[in-house]
Amino acid sequence: MIVNTFHIIRSIFLEKTIPHNLNDKFDYFVCGSDQIWSPYSPHVNSTMFLAFADMKKRISYAASIAAENIPKEKIQEFVSYWKGFSKISIRESNLREPIEEMTGIEIIVHIDPTLLHGNNFWSAIARKPSFFQLNNNYVLCYFLGNNAEKEGILKKFKLESYDIVDVMSDKKYYAISPDEFVWFIKNAKVIITDSYHGTIFSIIFKKTFVIANRQGGIVDMSSRFDTLFTKLDIGTRYSDVMKEEDLYSIDYESVEHKIENEQERTKIILRAI
Repeated sequence: MIVNTFHIIRSIFLEKTIPHNLNDKFDYFVCGSDQIWSPYSPHVNSTMFLAFADMKKRISYAASIAAENIPKEKIQEFVSYWKGFSKISIRESNLREPIEEMTGIEIIVHIDPTLLHGNNFWSAIARKPSFFQLNNNYVLCYFLGNNAEKEGILKKFKLESYDIVDVMSDKKYYAISPDEFVWFIKNAKVIITDSYHGTIFSIIFKKTFVIANRQGGIVDMSSRFDTLFTKLDIGTRYSDVMKEEDLYSIDYESVEHKIENEQERTKIILRAI
């Protein structure tokens, strides 16, 4: 399967409002990416597993579970959904073997779809905010949880002398658009974040970055970072264990080569459908 054209529809379907003939209107249905199969999310239901479609039309790509395990009370439900696929692509590697054992279905681990495009693609999208006048090097802080670690990280890695752009805590950045957000990462000296996609874009733009442990989260989602770092052979970037001398140690030439290999793996899988 090689898709050259996507026909975009604007309809939104909920689990209870899916048209009875929806399966007949499309050649394939694709589900995937960020926490779409999280067993801890109240929003995950049968539509996220494409249960309304024929098995031969269901495709998962880098579907994220973002948890260390499947709670016992969810296993039967999730297994019944997974058995509707002939093959399953997930994003985190920690549950690959358990899901294979529970379902008897081949499980493949793929990179996040954000990484299927490279630096040039995202650079063309990036747009500098008109209000931003800072000309100095800055550290970008992007925390989706509590940013209590921020000051300690700045001190540990001797980054206090830089200007700080904190997009989630400083109200002047509240209304930035996605293209402006990409620009901030592209042009930062260092990124400090607890965000998976903050990390992804740091890698795309070959930036120095530090991962803070997310504060206040109920579910341990570190498996997504661990899979990413292992696939790209980056090494740990967690602030509590990384050494100061390793801050600028990422071999991005090697990382880029590994991303290209992963992109090719994805093309092979999609062409085989």
